[in-house]
Amino acid sequence: MNTLSNLKRSKGSVKNRKRKGRGQGSGLGVTAGRGNNGQKSRSGGYIRLGFEGGQMPLQRRVPKRGFNNIFRKEYFVVDLDFLVRKFPEGGQINLSILKDKGFCHNVDLFKITGNGKLGDAKYDIIVDSITKPAQEAIEAKGGKVTVKKTINNYMEVSLAKLNKNFTSDNDEVNITFEDMKAKGLIPKSKSKVRITSVGRINKKFNVEAHQISRQAYTTIKKNGGSVKYLESTNHILKVNFKKLQKWFPAGGKVNPEDLKKLGVLKDNQIVSLVNKGRVNCKFEIQVHKASKSARRKIEAKGGEVNIIE
Repeated sequence: MNTLSNLKRSKGSVKNRKRKGRGQGSGLGVTAGRGNNGQKSRSGGYIRLGFEGGQMPLQRRVPKRGFNNIFRKEYFVVDLDFLVRKFPEGGQINLSILKDKGFCHNVDLFKITGNGKLGDAKYDIIVDSITKPAQEAIEAKGGKVTVKKTINNYMEVSLAKLNKNFTSDNDEVNITFEDMKAKGLIPKSKSKVRITSVGRINKKFNVEAHQISRQAYTTIKKNGGSVKYLESTNHILKVNFKKLQKWFPAGGKVNPEDLKKLGVLKDNQIVSLVNKGRVNCKFEIQVHKASKSARRKIEAKGGEVNIIE
């Protein structure tokens, strides 16, 4: 009978490890268990993972098809039958409730498909995506479906489209957001416009936009035009030390006018200095905002940060 006092391992289940390089008396001889010659007998000699002696290795012989989309969206997908089985009494259903009940893990999106039939229960559902038949079936039973949407409100309009749609005998053309809507460049589903640099312009354009690419901005300014921003987030240009070293490798005095000459600072923008990168030389900087850590780095090199009121 086995008790705690006489328990022991089975015979042969545990063996002493080989103590290599301990002389002739160890039983492993002169070569210490490594054999006579070859790569594996040398100090530091090993065979790398996947190496097959020079022939085509398995990972290269196997054909590859398709690709892994790193931007894919992982949904927890259920159908109407799932709702009937797991929530026969109806009620509120969302992703957090499903996670609390242990139905899903490590997903951020919830989708319902229209397979199956519903009973008489009413559901109040919040989803990221739902098929049309599923939504109609839930609402037909008196339920409610709320779809969370992440909508891109921006419509991209290129310089080529502006040049094509706004023709005039005058050398100067004023283009507002409403003008672009009237020309059909911005659909009703979009509420903001982003100007891109595709194409060329041959006139002086004064443009209203929520966002604009740097190259498009430079092109408009070269032709004597101007840009009016309709969104406040575009009014801040964040400058880090990596950019400063690239634009001003010798250091020295830097102010917003210098940034405008480089074409990186747009009209009506303010400059914010952030702590990213290293400071290799002395700077005397004039900015509208600066983080405490960025200011300490500048001052540690003997420089100075002046805030523009």
